[in-house]
Amino acid sequence: MEYALRFKFKASNNEAEYEALLAGLRLAKHLGVKRIDIFSDSQLVVNQVTNNFDAKDSSMAAYLAQTRLLLKHFHYQITQVPRAANSHADTLARLASAVEDKIGRKIHVELLAAPSTMVAEVCNSQQGDSWITPIYKFLAHGTLPNDKVQAKQIRYKSARYLIINDQLCKRRFTLPYLRCLTPAEARKLSFGKYMKKSAEIMLGLDP
Repeated sequence: MEYALRFKFKASNNEAEYEALLAGLRLAKHLGVKRIDIFSDSQLVVNQVTNNFDAKDSSMAAYLAQTRLLLKHFHYQITQVPRAANSHADTLARLASAVEDKIGRKIHVELLAAPSTMVAEVCNSQQGDSWITPIYKFLAHGTLPNDKVQAKQIRYKSARYLIINDQLCKRRFTLPYLRCLTPAEARKLSFGKYMKKSAEIMLGLDP
């Protein structure tokens, strides 16, 4: 599976390396992977993850904390490889920065609007249950209703959704994904604000 990232924010080389690692870990978690081998050409990232280097910079410390949270879901090994041995990943990086969304391609390119260290309100901390709740619980924890008909419906619906940064999002044929809002969250948005963000946010209505 090939996967590339594009940023809508400024990031240093080290921050970009961490974003790539976090994106891979999120994807592996979503796919139910239990064991993972990580290869990176970043000496800093590898040595911080293995506790050989201290994360003295506040940004690096935040990224390292996010990485360790995700790594708890895996049996893993992380290895530094020479940059020359990582040419395919470099090619994907150049693709992500050069290609336009409207161009057809088989390689998925995810658009990151904000750094992964900016933790937002998550769907499972919403006020009361909504249509989001059973889908989120199934994707995040594998939990289904006891009713067989409802469980089948949740399985079917969940194929159209995924969790990114602990937020439920709806898949689209083109990027960006649609972030799902609860009815309570949707009501807080004015109509004008919603129109400006209509390409990024889906109102919390039962689909």
